[in-house]
Amino acid sequence: MVGFVQGTQSACASPAQCFDLGRRLAQIHRTLMPASPEKREGLPRGPIHGALFPDNVFFLGDCVSGIINFRLRHDDVLIAELADVLVRWTMLSNGALDGERAEAILKGYCRVRQLQDNERQALAAFALAAAATFIAVSEGSIDLRVRAENAFLSAQSLFAARETPIGAA
Repeated sequence: MVGFVQGTQSACASPAQCFDLGRRLAQIHRTLMPASPEKREGLPRGPIHGALFPDNVFFLGDCVSGIINFRLRHDDVLIAELADVLVRWTMLSNGALDGERAEAILKGYCRVRQLQDNERQALAAFALAAAATFIAVSEGSIDLRVRAENAFLSAQSLFAARETPIGAA
């Protein structure tokens, strides 16, 4: 328990900050993971932060200096939290994910924890669900379907047309 976290919050994190955010997210997943991780429908499941939103992360320069608010920590499919982080930190007004920042989060994450093939395949669907939930909760149904589809398509494109996909072993 700490009383003060040095650093500032970032409503629009830079690609370098996004890379470190992805790395820290993977560290959370890896550190809290039990020795024999559970799987749900073949996807790794374990402890997640549950609220890795911009107001819960502090940066000093390009590095995460602190993460707060672990009170929503629970077990879930790991790729679901990664998709939620991609949406919350990189979604543009039309629902698409900012490619440079989304790729930075994925690269940072995969620097610490490699994604399995089934996680890469499931990411776009989880991004669709995360975007729909975020839009519905924060903004009502303003262009919800179109914006959620844009999140799906841009998440899908993160792995398309690459010789070595992000997160490939």
